Amino acid sequence: MATDQEIAEAIENAREEGALAERNRLRAFTGIPYVSVPDASLPEHKAYVPYERALTDEVANARDSLEETKRRLQRIEDQIDEAAAAHDEALQEHEQAHEKNAFTRLKGRLTENRLPEKKELDAYESQRSALQDRVFRQTESLHVLEDELRRVSAWLDDMFATTSTQGQARATDKEHAARDVTQRGFLRYRMDDFLEENPARKGSWRPDLPEGTLFGDHWRRDGDDDWHGGPRCGEWRCTWSSATGETFVWLAKKNRIREVWLLGDHIKTSEEALKLFSPLERRQNERNSLALVLDAYTNTYLRPGGGR
Repeated sequence: MATDQEIAEAIENAREEGALAERNRLRAFTGIPYVSVPDASLPEHKAYVPYERALTDEVANARDSLEETKRRLQRIEDQIDEAAAAHDEALQEHEQAHEKNAFTRLKGRLTENRLPEKKELDAYESQRSALQDRVFRQTESLHVLEDELRRVSAWLDDMFATTSTQGQARATDKEHAARDVTQRGFLRYRMDDFLEENPARKGSWRPDLPEGTLFGDHWRRDGDDDWHGGPRCGEWRCTWSSATGETFVWLAKKNRIREVWLLGDHIKTSEEALKLFSPLERRQNERNSLALVLDAYTNTYLRPGGGR
């Protein structure tokens, strides 16, 4: 059986391994010499923003250095052309000076590499070779930096977009949670009492349910939503009755006593009800969407100057 000390050591080792894994994850975009490594102790959005700036500076510097090397290489190429022409001319003169006999021709061939023009040409070609190697190395380094910058920038863009979207979603959910879905001043009934009070409210096919035109049957209200681990579904319905001219919302949740909130009898035609409620139906899935129905009716008919 492990002792307390062994358990404590195991916990500490696990923490160290976890910290190491986190550092390795944070440093996934590193490994380029001379570029500052993100601080693993900082949150990612803080660590990688300065890293992106450092990479941007490094890319700019690498491009400038590469362009300068290419300019130097071009100058050397021009100097090589001039030196080659001078060498050809000097070589021709050298050969002409040693054309008297076989001995002088042999001596000329043996000494042509000693011409100052030849030494100058060789020096320029040596510089060109070195600069060509440098261009190759700088180009490879620039490609690595640019690829690193693209990956880091794409990662940050995705993170900021996700953060922004999640932040907006949280703000919207908070706003919807604060909606007023209370009874307010509307009359509240048990369904049985509501139907018994005025038989005209009863359905012709289902006398235990109200008759009328339905404007949405999944309005949501916190505490009443149907939820089984998936998307939440509202259980409130909005109905306008042509028989009574009444508008009411009612809870149709199973295993619950059906209740009715009578909004009023201000709406006189189905066209009027359609104009008021139809645009709202596509928003039924919003949290506490029942408030949209209550607000629409209240603002249209119950506010001062808002209706008959």
